[in-house]
Amino acid sequence: MRSHRTILCYHNASYSSPGKKARVKIDDKLNRAGWYVVDRGEYVTQTTSAIREALAQGNKESDYLLFIDNKAIPVLEAKRADNPLGEDVESQAENYARTPLSWYGLWENGFIPLVYMSNGEKILFKNLLSGDEDYVEIDTFHTPKEMLRLIKHSSEYGALPKLEKQSLRDCQYNAEINFEKSIKNGKKKNLAVLATLREILGGISL
Repeated sequence: MRSHRTILCYHNASYSSPGKKARVKIDDKLNRAGWYVVDRGEYVTQTTSAIREALAQGNKESDYLLFIDNKAIPVLEAKRADNPLGEDVESQAENYARTPLSWYGLWENGFIPLVYMSNGEKILFKNLLSGDEDYVEIDTFHTPKEMLRLIKHSSEYGALPKLEKQSLRDCQYNAEINFEKSIKNGKKKNLAVLATLREILGGISL
């Protein structure tokens, strides 16, 4: 992460391990929920990003760490399809959530509030703020806005949904990305322009 120095280093080779098929499915589900899935060296500040192999305490790595407004909101522990996501995985994931590195931006004081576990087929979820001990199974990952609601926080622009390139030309896609960046950096006068641009581009036939 550019704003937090050593969070982002080099992509770990474990992504090509036997759990790769599960990771591909997890990446797809995160994308569908509105998250940019990136390697550690690809993170761009002020985006709703899921960072693969994010650094954790003790030179360990959380499989995914998701950020809104440059602040970590959930930990996601990924396992192979044949892993039942038992207590050992729960313990691992919650340890990452409760002992974040000191330079992470955080939504809650001293810990990351949401925990997910997935083997590519099943997703288990727990909100550490709720007091519930049990994980619940969910069909899809929560969107950025849904996660903010779960922890009773809000973000003026930080939870804008992931922009899909689809049929947009490169110049059109890059223009909208740049508009979003300027809005998130406090240039509010561009908000109406962004809304108009999305409406116009949505109706263009290329």
